[in-house]
Amino acid sequence: MNDQMVHLMKNLKGTNKGHIFYEYKDEDCYIQNAVSFIVTVVKNGSHILLLENDRNIRLINKKLKDRLSEKEIVRIHFTNNFDFYYANGNFHPQTLLEYFSERVRALEAKEISVCSWGLIEWRDEDDFSQQIQEY
Repeated sequence: MNDQMVHLMKNLKGTNKGHIFYEYKDEDCYIQNAVSFIVTVVKNGSHILLLENDRNIRLINKKLKDRLSEKEIVRIHFTNNFDFYYANGNFHPQTLLEYFSERVRALEAKEISVCSWGLIEWRDEDDFSQQIQEY
C-alpha cells in the first residue's frame, strides 16, 4: 500500500470516522490496493466489512489466504455490494447508513473497531455524483 493510503488510514483511525472516495481504471491495481487495505486493517486488530462484487471477492479472498491466518480472516465480513447498496431498490445515502449501522451494531457492542471497503458500481446516471457526495 502506498504511503499516502497509510497516512489516510492513520488520520481516519485518529478521528474514529471518515470516508475515502477512490476511483480507479486499473483493475489489478484496485485489487492489490483492496488487499493491502484489508491486510492493514486486520493486522491492526480491526474487523472489516467488505462490500464487493462476487468476482472481486473471489480474487481478493485468493490473495488474502497467502497473507492472513484463518483466525484473522474471520475478521472479514464479506457482503455482495449489489445486495448492500441496492437492498432497498435504490442508492439512498440515509438508508445505506442505517443498513451499515445495522450490519456492524453487534461488533460495536463488543467495542470492536470496524472499517469498510465498498465497491459502488452504477450505470451512467446524471444525479449519481450528488448521491455519492451525500454518502
